[in-house]
Amino acid sequence: MVLQYSDDFLIASTNAIIKNKFKTALSTCFEIEWKPHADWFLQARIRLDANGNISLDQHRYAKSVVGQYLPTTSPTPLPTDLRKFASPLPTNMVWTKANFSKTKTNVVDLETEYGFRFIEAVGSLNFLSNTAYEELFAIRKACKHMHLPGRLHFQALLLLLHHLRCYSPQALTYYRNDTKSPLATMLQEAGHAAVDPSSFGCFCDSSFCYCDDSRSTGCHVGLLQGGLIKSPPLFPILLPLPRVNPKQTR
Repeated sequence: MVLQYSDDFLIASTNAIIKNKFKTALSTCFEIEWKPHADWFLQARIRLDANGNISLDQHRYAKSVVGQYLPTTSPTPLPTDLRKFASPLPTNMVWTKANFSKTKTNVVDLETEYGFRFIEAVGSLNFLSNTAYEELFAIRKACKHMHLPGRLHFQALLLLLHHLRCYSPQALTYYRNDTKSPLATMLQEAGHAAVDPSSFGCFCDSSFCYCDDSRSTGCHVGLLQGGLIKSPPLFPILLPLPRVNPKQTR
């Protein structure tokens, strides 16, 4: 298997002979730095623990995004900040078109007031949503309001940036022993202990609708071995998983 993006790529093989032939063929054409284990890919850190679990995080990238759009704010949050920005979004906020700006000039004025371009900040966060599971809903909603964002949308985005400053996104973990995953615990607590946690599972928004016109703007997430592998509108997250039994996947 080869996962490639620009000048970064990952390879995985169960056959040492084929893997060595592949490496030799590429090395004759390109100057390549080979590493025995994957540790970084597209601003994401990959780690393998002593139990065989693989984790994927973008802590460093999240920190760089916060530093870019909150340059004058201390990276070390105060106790009051931890309470104030505990939620990724205002708890009473409803995303509607009624809060859009009327003109592009209004948007430029808000960008000057808040110190960042809404579309650029949301674009940076959209890449972060590869691993930011708990912030995924907030990022997806912000992506739907990049045309003429209003003051309420800037306030929500500012809160989200401060939330990331106070609470760096947790790592996604793919478990070698699926029964030890939080997903397995959740299934048991919900009365679905018979469901195999190693199989592919999907969760979706209950209504999958937008408040104004009922167009689909919800979200669904797919999980395998306790970790996120699919979240729209991004491409699936692909990793060399520690164990997949084809007879158990469905």
